[in-house]
Amino acid sequence: AAMYLWVLFFANGARLVAVSASAVTWFFHSDDPTKLANPAQQGAKWAFTSSFGTIALGSLLVALSYQIKKSAQSRVAWGHPIGCALKFFFHYLHKCIEALTKFCLIVHVFTGEPFCKSVTSTFNLLKRRFASAIIVDMAAEDCLRLGAYTFSIMLGCIAWAWADSLCETETLKASTW
Repeated sequence: AAMYLWVLFFANGARLVAVSASAVTWFFHSDDPTKLANPAQQGAKWAFTSSFGTIALGSLLVALSYQIKKSAQSRVAWGHPIGCALKFFFHYLHKCIEALTKFCLIVHVFTGEPFCKSVTSTFNLLKRRFASAIIVDMAAEDCLRLGAYTFSIMLGCIAWAWADSLCETETLKASTW
């Protein structure tokens, strides 16, 4: 299970490097004639070559924090105030490590620094804005999740209406309820 988690978080990190390479190229080099022709492909290539160690180490930290969070959730009771506080602490510790690792990988793509130097640069960058950065990361994640739920509900309703018309039933009309 631990290896699966590491591979899952590694794939997430590789995706983030590819997307960050595209964003860096678009934002900073839009008028540069020597910019990358296919930045997403170059980012994917970096993810499995020069950035492999950085992504692997970041993924390992996130996987370990996830395992600690899951272990705490299974061993501590919700009914006890200290248990509830521990669950809350380990949940947000994992979320902070995950968000910091994302920011570290983005800094790595911007600068090309190894993991430890990227951590230092990320720490210096977020020294004054840590809480804001974590809140923005969580809000973006929640917003995308809500959008995915809305999209899937809409697709379900469209499929229901389509099946309703194919079967020549009228289950969606209010008069049949």
